[in-house]
Amino acid sequence: MSYCVQCGFKLSENAKFCPRCGTPIRSLNTTSEIDSSQSRKGSDLKAMVCELCGSNSIIKRNGLYECQHCGTKYSVEEARKLVGIVKIDYSNELKNLYEIARRARNDNNSENAQRYYDQILVKDPTSWEAYFYSVYFQSYNTNIAGIQGAANRVTACEKTTFDLIDKYVKDPNSRTAAIIEVVNRCIIISDLFFKVSRNHFNSISESIRSNYHHELVDRGLASRDIVYNCGNYVEQLFGEELAKTLSVQCWKTGVGIHRALIYNVPHKYRRAFSKEPLEYVKKIHRYEPRYKMPN
Repeated sequence: MSYCVQCGFKLSENAKFCPRCGTPIRSLNTTSEIDSSQSRKGSDLKAMVCELCGSNSIIKRNGLYECQHCGTKYSVEEARKLVGIVKIDYSNELKNLYEIARRARNDNNSENAQRYYDQILVKDPTSWEAYFYSVYFQSYNTNIAGIQGAANRVTACEKTTFDLIDKYVKDPNSRTAAIIEVVNRCIIISDLFFKVSRNHFNSISESIRSNYHHELVDRGLASRDIVYNCGNYVEQLFGEELAKTLSVQCWKTGVGIHRALIYNVPHKYRRAFSKEPLEYVKKIHRYEPRYKMPN
């Protein structure tokens, strides 16, 4: 029985691709005992290399390690000295995965985009793009009942996404472009979730619609929080230069959603509810003093 060297999934005898992560299966020498390091998850594979012939076709037999190419035998202690780290180069595979993931993303094929970004993330856990879009498209694929949870997932991934950009994207122009991309996507999905929630609410018969006000409000507030938090993180991590444009866009979107929800809140709570956006209006006024909250 063999295992995928990328994710450790148990493979069928004639498998050409791993059914879990899609990694092509390379032909391996079948032995009576396979080194357990070949089934561990990660991008490094421990391998013993024969010091006489350079072959890594070594198996354990009768307490000794034997080279299948030249027949040299090694004790356990000697075998430990032969173990090295062989780095697997995923650059070409990652290039292809990014190409098809971005194509799916640009075609709005959310299911394929999520699948390929998930595969990229396994091979490159430092990729902000793969991390963000794997969560983004998973959330995008939700139904009406799952909107609140999906919105919360997007909000929860924002800090890590920006941390990855800050740590691994060194070119200033590329960094700014990445931040703008994340902000724009957060605004898009926040607005989408709210509009879908409101349209669903309006489609309910007027005779029973009042029973669903709380669901609309909960989904709307979760959608709002995507952009409120996104704007906060941009200001905290990247400073006022980006905040005066990107954070302000986020906060305006959030205030607009909140204001649209006011008339779906029970009347006795409406006044207190209407005061909540004032904190973000003040934030906007730091950069746009003439901003007026929508009615």
